[in-house]
Amino acid sequence: MEILLFFSFIAGVVTILSPCIFPLLPIILSSSLDSSGIKRPIGVVVGFISSFSFFTLSLAALVEATGVDTSSIRGISSIIIALFGLSLISNKFQLLVERFFASFSGKIGGGAPKYGFFGGLVLGLSLGLIWTPCVGPILASVITLAITGQVTGAAVLVTISYSLGTAIPMFAMIVGGQKLMSKVSFLKTNSRKIQKGFGFVMIILAFLLLFGIEKRFSQFILDNFPSYEQIITKIDSSTQIQDRINENLK
Repeated sequence: MEILLFFSFIAGVVTILSPCIFPLLPIILSSSLDSSGIKRPIGVVVGFISSFSFFTLSLAALVEATGVDTSSIRGISSIIIALFGLSLISNKFQLLVERFFASFSGKIGGGAPKYGFFGGLVLGLSLGLIWTPCVGPILASVITLAITGQVTGAAVLVTISYSLGTAIPMFAMIVGGQKLMSKVSFLKTNSRKIQKGFGFVMIILAFLLLFGIEKRFSQFILDNFPSYEQIITKIDSSTQIQDRINENLK
């Protein structure tokens, strides 16, 4: 079991290189524009791990219980991302969103720029759901169990291990971006323009995610560079890992 958890963690780290993740990278990097320090990245990571783990293990049951299909839930996440993008473009809307998150943090006035921990938490929750289709063979086995209502303790541990592995490069990207924004004079001088640029990109990506258009980009990469997919899925497609999956999950 320990070996399976280790490789689940590594597979999670490698997921950041998956073609279907590329369209989401600007959304992750947008959190680098936050100047509230480590709060925002922590919020994104906590939200992502919570959302990704929950929906991976219980999405099928949730859909069956509520009657709400996955496309509707995905649509809500896309709208949230679009609203974050709009807040980066419009100062007035940004102020409204800042005040909204300030009410959660107990702060007076506008609160921390770009909404600190709670803003990151909401964005992470949205990313967790959108991220789910990009999982590899290990998590695909977990999702199969979830659909059939056979989620075990081992499946929960594998999912958490996988999400932790994915969250680490995500956290590093945000913190690294923050450091660049604070140290590179060109980026600091043009921070407002960069912020607006990220805002427009997030709105465009939200539209693509809403209608699933980003999947065509992912498929294009895989069709034209088949060896790339083999590299990404090499870890969790190995015979050793498949044997461990059969032993511990099925």
